[in-house]
Amino acid sequence: METNWFCFFVPAEAMVGHLRSMWRPTLGIVGANVFVYSNRGLDATGALANDMHEDRFAMPMPPHNLDDYHLDNGISVRQTEAFQRWEVRYDGIDGTVFDLEYTALMPPVEVGETKVAGAGQGFGSIQRADAKLAHGHIDQTLHVSGEVVVNGERFEVDCAVNRDHSWGPRRESVARLGCGNFDDGHWGDDFHFLVQTRNDSPESCVITHGYLLDGGDIVRITEGTGRFELDGYHTTALVYEIADERGRHHRFEGRVARTIEKVSTNAFSCNGFVDWDYEGEPGIGEYRWHWGVRELREWLAANQ
Repeated sequence: METNWFCFFVPAEAMVGHLRSMWRPTLGIVGANVFVYSNRGLDATGALANDMHEDRFAMPMPPHNLDDYHLDNGISVRQTEAFQRWEVRYDGIDGTVFDLEYTALMPPVEVGETKVAGAGQGFGSIQRADAKLAHGHIDQTLHVSGEVVVNGERFEVDCAVNRDHSWGPRRESVARLGCGNFDDGHWGDDFHFLVQTRNDSPESCVITHGYLLDGGDIVRITEGTGRFELDGYHTTALVYEIADERGRHHRFEGRVARTIEKVSTNAFSCNGFVDWDYEGEPGIGEYRWHWGVRELREWLAANQ
């Protein structure tokens, strides 16, 4: 399976939008997941907490590559400059339209380049050196601009975000998925972090992969940990302590403004818009927490 993911933020509304496609060339089909959530959403759980949500599972795969494609659900992506610029559009359901342009702030980095030495294996199969089948994954920090219309209401988009792209054989489910986060933070276009974690308990983690982007320079993480405040299984606050290859230490503190829940074929996940603080400077980002459904149920039963 090959995946292609983009997102956007509207900070004033604690709004996050996701657009992800999942390509299965051996079957000739594409799945796609598009959703938007914000502080305007209902006080509800699951898909009801989203401002909009659309899933497609088996659209015909178009005769193009991921540099330029259009899907039956209204997603279109065109890479106008290799690994530098993309035009992304979604003409979707319920009066929802995305019209966005992404510009790279760095070259893409492969998962082997973002590995934190000595941190052990990552949470996901794409990060595991002992995976029986080869996988590939890249991350990249971008600037996105344009506008979105959600349920007929228009919002301007102008901020930094991340994208990723994965490929390789992937099981639909595993006996023990494990727990981990894929989180990011952004301070304008000048300073950013991305962390991918292995959570050996729901309240704490080890950073196994990630990077800092400081004034356009990619800086490797040499050590990192995280702590989470929980309300049930929803994260309400985060703290990341990170050391980098320059010998500098960083502390990122985040408060979650809005959380939604998702269930896929192999994981239960929570996403949340995060207001970050770094040395007194406010930033924005998202936390993306994943756990196997069976493991989450066992933990909840043991802690009720």
